[in-house]
Amino acid sequence: MVFYDTVIIGSGVSGMSAGIILAKSGRSVLVLEQNKKPGGLMQTFVRRSSVFPTGVHKLGSLGPGEILRHYFKFLGVFDRLNLVPMDDSGYEEFVFPASSFIAPRGYAALFNALVKAFPREKKAITAYLGSMKATVRQFPLYNLTTAPADSVNSMDSSTPIHSHLKGLGCSEALIKVLTANHPLHGMPPEECPAMIHFLVTDSFLNSSWRVDESQTPLAKAFTDAFAKAGGSLRCSARVERLNCGSGGIKGIRLSTGEEIACNEVVFTGHPQAIIELCPEHSFRPAFRNRLQRAENTPGIFGVAAQWMDKDCPFALKDVYLYSKSRASLYLSALPGKKESPWAMTALAAIPETETIRLMKLRTEARDEYQKAKQVLATAMVDAITDRWGSARNKIEVAATYTPVTFNRYTLSPLGSAYGIKKSAETFWKNQLNPVTRIKGLFLAGQSLTVSGVLGALISSVQACMTMEGMGNLVTTITDSDGCHEHHGNAYDYNHRNQTSPECNRGINQ
Repeated sequence: MVFYDTVIIGSGVSGMSAGIILAKSGRSVLVLEQNKKPGGLMQTFVRRSSVFPTGVHKLGSLGPGEILRHYFKFLGVFDRLNLVPMDDSGYEEFVFPASSFIAPRGYAALFNALVKAFPREKKAITAYLGSMKATVRQFPLYNLTTAPADSVNSMDSSTPIHSHLKGLGCSEALIKVLTANHPLHGMPPEECPAMIHFLVTDSFLNSSWRVDESQTPLAKAFTDAFAKAGGSLRCSARVERLNCGSGGIKGIRLSTGEEIACNEVVFTGHPQAIIELCPEHSFRPAFRNRLQRAENTPGIFGVAAQWMDKDCPFALKDVYLYSKSRASLYLSALPGKKESPWAMTALAAIPETETIRLMKLRTEARDEYQKAKQVLATAMVDAITDRWGSARNKIEVAATYTPVTFNRYTLSPLGSAYGIKKSAETFWKNQLNPVTRIKGLFLAGQSLTVSGVLGALISSVQACMTMEGMGNLVTTITDSDGCHEHHGNAYDYNHRNQTSPECNRGINQ
């Protein structure tokens, strides 16, 4: 029987990050992926010669001295990527039925744009930006500090961002703008903790980037870095069981019956799945019930299309398109190869009832399932063409995908996009520890932290820090050569991102 120090289940951001970290520490590491291709939601697919992402492939805080760049440099991922900076003058646009707002990058620029749009709410805007700065400073792994883990208790996790903004004196019109990026959280502003909103928003406000995946896909950058670190990767390898003894983890069994011995397992899938993989009575009934009853973030319906024009309204910025019912579309575009059309992606959250209907149709009536997808795709394209009248002749739909697709590839319940929902009401109830009752079994993934690439990566750092011999991981990352860069334009870049005098006064109050 083959033996590895550590087996990691799942090859998404959290799985590959944990694999690289542990391989670099000297462990023998095997990453197992149930699909034919590695990468999880980092995967891309090709339709009509265009390369499309499976989800949101916008990355924040990759500028000199910024947090994700530190992590990517340490992992050996950064230098493998072809990055396209999003438009500093407007990296996000929020389009409402009767108004719109373009958000520029950087605290000072955003402050000025908000005050111009809401001149009577300067004090509230100052307070909002100040509270965001103050909150993100408290998150240790967002700042690569060794502050105690319980320092997050002081962050605003029990107050929804909508309530927080009301308390600052923001009008409903201003709140609508400040929370318009809530699709990135998987929760409406009335539920999303202020802390999660601040972390996600700050990350992209620092700097925002597209990955030119027609050159090097994000998934390939991670798998290549993992291979260089000495790790092993196997695809089409679905784990059926964790072998546990009185001393903890002994190994895993694949669906083929093959067994692999190991001392540690890092599980990066949806936490609810861990119950079925472990022997009965491995977890307390209260923990099992808490996991099984936890509400999940919604699944998404996606349209992958080619934008047949050299000018694309979401080429260097994300667009959030809102209807009168507050339903939203998230629109983005990736550059194609030379003289190729833009690879456009439109995403919309799907209610649980609709996901269940689609799952039933796919199982019992495949033709009806295809028709249902076509209806949803047509509605989304109509919404886009209502906003950009000339778009109808420029959009060519290449593929559609539903929460059923995500469920099939990630095993996330009902195709949940961001895993377990950690609303303000349930944040601490649904908070999971990376260390489990089973010795040698660790958890990582979006369900443990916040959504997105950075959240998934931080979850893997959290898990690795708790493992034997890994207590100095943060110091190792900050002291690594890849994190000590000298850039001729670093001062100018960071200087442009400083807050205005008004914002600084708000932070210091």
